[in-house]
Amino acid sequence: MKWLEANGLTYRSVRFPAAFGKEGIPGVIATEDVPPFTEICDLPYRLLLSLDFVRAGELKSIFEKNSALFFHDKEADSICFAVHFLRMLIKGDSFWKSYIHRMLSQDTEMCYQWSDDLLEELQDHTLKLNIKGYGKEVESHWKSVTAVFAKHPDKFPKDKWNRSTYMKIYKYVSTHSFSGSMPCTMMLPFAECFNHENYCPIYLDFYQKSKGKGNLNEEKYDPNLNLQEELKGKQLWELPKDPDSEYEGSESEKDEDEDEDEEGSLTTKIHSNYKWWNPKSDDIHCYMRTGAKMIPANSHVYYSYGVRSNSDLLTTFGFLLMPNRLDNLKIVLWNNLNPWHNLKDSFTSLLVPEGLAARVAADYKEGLFDTEDPAYKEAELAAKVVKLCWSRVPSRTLMTYIRKQQMAQYKGKDGDKIMISTPLVVEFEIDCLEVAVQILLLKKNTWKSSVEEDVKVLEETKAGNKWRWQQCVYYRIGQKKLLEFHIEAYKLLIEILKNVSKPEHKYKEAYMMPVEKCEEEQEVVANRLVFKSYLQKLALNRKLLLKIPYQ
Repeated sequence: MKWLEANGLTYRSVRFPAAFGKEGIPGVIATEDVPPFTEICDLPYRLLLSLDFVRAGELKSIFEKNSALFFHDKEADSICFAVHFLRMLIKGDSFWKSYIHRMLSQDTEMCYQWSDDLLEELQDHTLKLNIKGYGKEVESHWKSVTAVFAKHPDKFPKDKWNRSTYMKIYKYVSTHSFSGSMPCTMMLPFAECFNHENYCPIYLDFYQKSKGKGNLNEEKYDPNLNLQEELKGKQLWELPKDPDSEYEGSESEKDEDEDEDEEGSLTTKIHSNYKWWNPKSDDIHCYMRTGAKMIPANSHVYYSYGVRSNSDLLTTFGFLLMPNRLDNLKIVLWNNLNPWHNLKDSFTSLLVPEGLAARVAADYKEGLFDTEDPAYKEAELAAKVVKLCWSRVPSRTLMTYIRKQQMAQYKGKDGDKIMISTPLVVEFEIDCLEVAVQILLLKKNTWKSSVEEDVKVLEETKAGNKWRWQQCVYYRIGQKKLLEFHIEAYKLLIEILKNVSKPEHKYKEAYMMPVEKCEEEQEVVANRLVFKSYLQKLALNRKLLLKIPYQ
């Protein structure tokens, strides 16, 4: 902090470091109530290190001669930063000395360093493959980097670097760099001290000091909003959104904010929002501010690392969140190649066997298994990966899969108008949801333990120093709770749609009716918000294609 402050960092209403939880996790704390849209820190140009600046620096020719590694590899950004900082260390760079010392003082343990027995405790073969695959990729990069170093002993004398030093730096930059909506990938000292949370009250942006930040105020959101009152005269999807916490999530593992560099390009892609960006301009500053909600004094202040499921967090950062509302669960199903065959007659044969399913769903494949195996090749062609997440219910990919398989079986009214990708015919949707419940129950029965058993074992071992094993159990608890949430949600939605199908009920009246034995009256609004997107699409599709109005 002394180095940061001496070089122009200013901050207010927050303090670092502060210790949180029994483990004393370091993070940033609010020292007072922080109002909405309030700036809490400002980093001047000299404390910002951008990827385009690094690539245009002393090592430019080395990076360009090895473009496959330093420009086009999936981890090229982190490799560039790691090699740059190693070069600074070798040179004895005085300005970044304190920052590099911080990197070397931390040796983050990544999940790819765990034993196979420990990874088995995840009860997720796909995640195990991804973690091992990521570890193999890191090792492959290390071999490539050492080959580059050997060609340039003037820059990287053999007695000035070793594996341990490089790996500490690499792990630090790969887990602390900023990308996504940044101008380009950045290293931002102090900003990296904020721990991750999905729905965070902190925003980060850049500005030109000579032109100022502009107006920080945005539309306010009332956290005490009475949704029951707001619903009067409105449809569910017309309620105001919470700008700091509502995420209409996609079902992709993570949303990419930028396209990858074009093949052959030796330039760093700059985000389109920052056309004025100049990596050598000392007019550029970075600042962080609060969002639409006040941050109470003495509370942990978070920043979001992006759309991160627990599998993504464990693979690339070595930790997870509980609960994680952006978590997802992958299920691999065989496509029904006979459209006249009813899925209800073949539930037990729908799930692709666990080991084979993991190979189909894994992000990393090279060197982990035989990709020429006929069974794997068949599964690649004949299987479908569907995804469940908390923010989209029912699962779009699962419902699309079922509609495609079942549409030839439906003999009811408006069967000729059914669409695979979106809801339309209520009776057909009920039929598909019933199939979905059976598929999810089948998946539930494949796990070696229940949520209740996992929670009990976790409680019994909390006193011991078994944090790695506990991370695994927390992960599988999160997966199982997500599956159970979908099962119960689909059962509830079936009953809601049965009410919608009755002609005596208006649309809103039907979907807002409490479902006996499933929910209390005070739970109705919260439960319906889960289906907001689905109910909106169903209403609009019925109005447009079936001429059924909604009130």
